Parts: sequence; C-alpha cells; structure tokens
Amino acid sequence: MSKDEKEWLGPEWDLKAYPASKREKDEPATWDGEASLRVVGQPIPRLDGEEKVTGRAHYTTDIQLPEMLHAVVIRSPIPSGKLLELNVDQVRMAPGVEGVIEVAAPGAVLRYEGQPIAAIAARSPRDARRAARLAVVRLEQKQAVLTVGEATAAGAPLVFNSPSIAPGKGKLPISGNLRGPATGGRRFASTGSTEKGIQNAHTVVEHRFTTAVQTHSCLEPHGSVVEPLADGGMNIWTSTQSISSVVRDVARAFNIPRPKVRVRAHFVGGGFGSKFGAGQHTLMAARLARETGKPVRLILDRREEHLCGGNRPSSVQSVKMGFQKDGTLTAIDLISHGSAGVGTGAGVAAPFHMIYACENRQSREFDVFTNTGAAAAFRAPGHPQGVFALEGMMDEAAQRLEIDPIVLRLKNDVHPVRREQWKRAMEQFDWVAKRKAFSEAQEGTLQRGVGAAASVWYNIVQKKVSATVELFADGTARVLSGVQDIGGGIRTVVAQVAAEALYLPVESIAVELGDSHFPEGPGSGGSKTTSSLAPAVHQAAHRVVQKLAEEIAPLLGAIPEKIRFERGVFKTDESRAELSIQEACARLKGDSIVGHGERKGDRTGITADPDATLADLGKIIAGVQLVQVAVDCETGVVHVEDVLAIQDCGRVINPLQARGQVNGGVIQGLSYALFEERTLDPLSGLLLNGNLETYRIAGVADLPPIRVDLMNTYTGRNSTGAMGLGEPTTVPTAAAIRNAIFHATGAFLTELPMTPQRVLAALKERV
Repeated sequence: MSKDEKEWLGPEWDLKAYPASKREKDEPATWDGEASLRVVGQPIPRLDGEEKVTGRAHYTTDIQLPEMLHAVVIRSPIPSGKLLELNVDQVRMAPGVEGVIEVAAPGAVLRYEGQPIAAIAARSPRDARRAARLAVVRLEQKQAVLTVGEATAAGAPLVFNSPSIAPGKGKLPISGNLRGPATGGRRFASTGSTEKGIQNAHTVVEHRFTTAVQTHSCLEPHGSVVEPLADGGMNIWTSTQSISSVVRDVARAFNIPRPKVRVRAHFVGGGFGSKFGAGQHTLMAARLARETGKPVRLILDRREEHLCGGNRPSSVQSVKMGFQKDGTLTAIDLISHGSAGVGTGAGVAAPFHMIYACENRQSREFDVFTNTGAAAAFRAPGHPQGVFALEGMMDEAAQRLEIDPIVLRLKNDVHPVRREQWKRAMEQFDWVAKRKAFSEAQEGTLQRGVGAAASVWYNIVQKKVSATVELFADGTARVLSGVQDIGGGIRTVVAQVAAEALYLPVESIAVELGDSHFPEGPGSGGSKTTSSLAPAVHQAAHRVVQKLAEEIAPLLGAIPEKIRFERGVFKTDESRAELSIQEACARLKGDSIVGHGERKGDRTGITADPDATLADLGKIIAGVQLVQVAVDCETGVVHVEDVLAIQDCGRVINPLQARGQVNGGVIQGLSYALFEERTLDPLSGLLLNGNLETYRIAGVADLPPIRVDLMNTYTGRNSTGAMGLGEPTTVPTAAAIRNAIFHATGAFLTELPMTPQRVLAALKERV
C-alpha cells in the first residue's frame, strides 16, 4: 500500500461512550456506553432452544383441532389468459368434501401461474386433492411476458390492460408494462448534474448488471388454521411476521371487530418479508371455515411457495460512474428495470444514494409488470441487487485507477462507523498481504482471490408497540407481548432486557409472545423488532420498579421520589434502610405489580446537533464484508473459503444470537450469489424448479468459516441502544464474492447467480 493510500485510512476512531440522551420522567435512563450491565450484552442461550431441538415447539403446521378440515386451492395452470368456465358441482358432491368457494368468476383475467381460482375443504388432504380434479376449468390461454426484455419490447402483451387496475396506480406513471420512473431512490433526491460529473471525470466506468428472481424458500411454508366462533369471531393460528397485520386484514375483510379476531403464532419457521398481512391463504381458509362451521387448515405446498409465496424481484441495472484520478467520485448514474411480477417494489437505487459521497448522482427506476407471481419484501429489499452493481463498479474503478479497492472506498465513504469497520477489516483479514499474494501468478486451475463490499440499511422503528411486565411476590416476573418470533430470538432478548431492568436472573423471567390478546408487538420486518420492542419492555420494567418503590416507601422511611434502585437494591439518602428487589417483592400487598410500557419515538441522542460528525450513527446500520474464494477455472465452480463480517447493530443485546443473525445473512447472501434462480419455461411460461431439489439453495457443504466482529455503537437513540441486524448482513455478500472472483481470475461477472456456466463465459471474455 502506498503512502497516499495509507493516508486515506484516517485517524483511529475513538469508540467512546456518548452522553445519555434526554428522557421523560417516567422513562428509564439510556443504556449508553458508560452503562455497566449484568445481563444485556451476554451470550445467553435461546430460551426456546430446547423446545425446538426436541420437537416440542408447535408451529402452525402442527396445529390439530377437532373436526378440522383440510383445504387445497385450485390454481391457474397458465401464466396468462382468461377463465371461461368454472364448474364445481362435482367437487361439492365428492367424498369428504364439506366446503367449496369460488375465488375467480368466469371472465376473470388470469395473470400468473398459481393465481387462485377456487378452494376446497375436505375431511382429509387426500379427499381435497381428489375432489380438485373433478373441477371443470375451461381457459383461454394468451401470450405471456416473462422477462423484463419481453415485457418492454414493442407491442408486448399487457399484463394489466389499463393503468387504472395496475398496482401502485397514481403514485407513478404507468405506460404499457412500465411503471415509473421513480427518481432518486425511495428516500433520497437526485443531486447535482451527472452529465457535468462525467465530463469532469478522469475515468468513467459503465456496465449493465442483471440479477435473477430469488424465491423466499422459508422452511415453514405460508399457512393458517382458522377456527370459526359462535359469536362470528375467529381463532387463527398462522405463520406470520406480523400478528397485528393479520388481525387487521381479517377484521376488515369480514367486517368484524378486531377483538373478535384472535391470532396466534407461537413459533414461526422463518420469514424474510413475505409473511406480512393475512394473505390469500388465510382469507380463503377463513371463508371456508365460515361456510363449513369447522376449523380449516390451509398450508401451501412447496410449489405454491415458489409460485405465489413471494420473491426478490429481478433487476437490470445500467450504471455509469465517474472518478477523479485520486479516486474521488464525480458522478453516479443509474437506470434500473426490475420485475416484481404482477406486483411492484423492484427498486434498487437506495445503496447508490447511501453508501458513498458524491455531488452528482441520479437514479431512475422502473417496475416492469410480467406474468409471474407478485414479489414481496425480501431481507433488505433492493439492497443486495443494488450493492452487487455498485460495488462491482467500485472494484472496476479501483483496478483502472490502480488503487487498492478498500482504499478507494475509504476515499469516498464518509460514514464514521463504516470507516472504522473498513480499517478493522483490513487488519483482521490480512487484506494487503492477501491482495498482493493472490495478485501474483498462481499455478494450476484453482485461482484464489479476495473481495470486499459495503453494507447499509436503515434504523427502522415501529412506534406505539407495547409490552407488559408483571412482577410477582416470589421475585419472578412475566413479560407479555403480541410480537412473533420468526427465528431471530426475540424471546431471549425480551427476557434479557427485563432481567437487566429488574436486576433478576434471566431464569426468573417468563416470556409469553405470539398472541394478539397480548399487547401489540411490532412486525418482524425492516430489522425493527428488537429496536422497537426492547425499549417498550425496558419502560414497562422501569414502571414496575417505580410502583414497587411506592409500596415499600414506608418501610424505607422515605418518599418514593427519593428512593433509588441500584443494582437490585432500593436505597434512599434519608435513611440507611435498604431492600433488595426480592425482599421488596416479598412485602407486596398483593400477589403482583404490573407495569405497561410503550415504544415512543427515538430520543435525540447524539443527533441533537444536526451538524455533528456522527449525526448518521443512529440513522444507518453499517457493515462491511470481506471474502476469499477459490475459482476452478476448468469447471467454473466457485468455493467461498473465508468470510469476515464486521457489523454495527447499536448496542449488542445478545452476541450469541447476533452472531447467528450474521451467519444466517451471510449464508443467504452466498446462496443468492451462487445458486438461487427461479427458472421458467420460455415457451409455456411455467415454473420449472418449484421445489428444493432443482431450486438450489446453499447447503452445509457450501459454507465457509464465517468470522463475525460485532461493533457496539452507542447512539442514545433509545433507552436500550438496540438497533436492527436481520437485514444488513445479507446485503454485501454477493457483491464481495463477485469482487473476489474478479481479483482471482480477472473475470468481471455482471449477472446473478454466478453459476459455473456464467463464470466460464466470463473467463472467456476477460481481456
């Protein structure tokens, strides 16, 4: 590394404790960097771990109710056409059938394979499947558009024959199968003049990147069990990322009061963004339950999951970037077309606006309608696609400018946390030595290289969610929240926060989640669960302590306002009397004390000064990843040998679980990089790999060692200091792998997934 490059590393960043933010009287103090905590920050094993590994944990698919019926859905077998006739008379008379509903009427337009036409409830799954074959479904098939290229070609058939019926109407212009452009990204505005920035550039890099559709492939499929109640209400067990959104959707669809809709999700087998809202499966099960008067179970099979369970949209990104000779960015220009099928949400521009400083940048994004199932939010929507392109451009520029790729990033990355992460990463990964060693001639067909990429995500918070803490006379406590645990371990986090605030052992905290009869919890999406719920639990526990202080004030000979709770002991300056929390509980007048806490808006924290150097600390979640790959230049097979992930998530509540989140994000990013691609027959438009045999996801043999460095940053934005972690760790992985392949072989890949065939093609095209 040259002297000039070393200068761009900058000074060491002092990870000091920032002052606690202001708070209201009834709110707890902020756990800032100076807080000495006992339970929070410790690697507590998952509270529900034993239940899961022993099989005692009950998921929606395990629910069995008396007289429960089993539902199947008759779906469109074509991607585009019209329903001419639907006759279910024979279905109704079939053995075991107790209910049939028609979802589409004759004349209905069919826009994707898997679109629901009718649903059947029978006494057994076999009866339902057999009856489905008796339905008379007559169709008129039409030409389908399956890709961005087909949908945008002149004279292409329209997915929606009128803009008035297309999704997202009114927000952006719709012309043909194009919706847009959205300019500047969802949260950002274009700035400066990219034309001027390109003109003033020393080096201009321009490429076209494409990414394939990735399906969610949750281990537990979408599904619900709906039990009708005599008063018109419903009991619902469902695999969901938001219990409250299911309540809302069902109450609205059936015009019943929300309190009459009880939704439970005690355990959820994965959710990456596609399990918000009731979904068609829940509403169909509810209709069948009302028609039959019996519980109905409707669980999607694996093919249905691939067809209509949601997916990460495809993208075609044309990117042009300008650089000065010293590496300073002068322009970023993006035009993106992506398909979310019959839905919207294919944007990728946010990383182009968030990661690197640049005076001149613009983005234009288009949704392209195709005859495929609608996309859904998927673990950092748009970011893995956008970072794949952006970070590829950065490595191309670094090569042309003969600057180390990380040094080039430090030249343009002004975020203080990520700058520190880049510097840590270079040292921990032995980056300079490996770059040098792998840049020299390597013998044999196996070529090694290292690559890097940045991560970014938003610090998202859901306000007005709440929690209840009940403290009992025996010194134990219970926390109630209507949040759902989709695998991230929020049960354990909740127990740790309550145990810390009450100064009790984690073992003495019972946590009950997953029920809409409990206080409303946040949705599990946007990496907001912990940052939304933990402060509410903290406040609830704080109010319990306040109430307990009021009860024991006479025993301490002090007024409640003069009583302090320090390390589990109630004290006062007015006397020498002290009571531990266990002793105080034993003197309760009743059996328990209850405190209720609500998540309010973020505190000012260190962002009180809008001009502060660290003003973005609490707004953005930063991370970097470095990888080492080995590329077999004869077969095109890429093996990832090492990953280093350095990640910010505010204050780390549980490092054991946090590392698990990072591991999961990296694995999903690796799978996206090398394997996952929904494949459609180009002639019929039908899905060819709607299972987990031919739709390839990463397995144990594909996984490298994953080193995790969790970086505590104390922002003072909420009383616990917690930020999100679920999404940012999957953002940079594919880009880092791509860049490592580029370093190893000189092959510049622009398409995901980077299959052996595409690697071999890129090797042939390298200069």
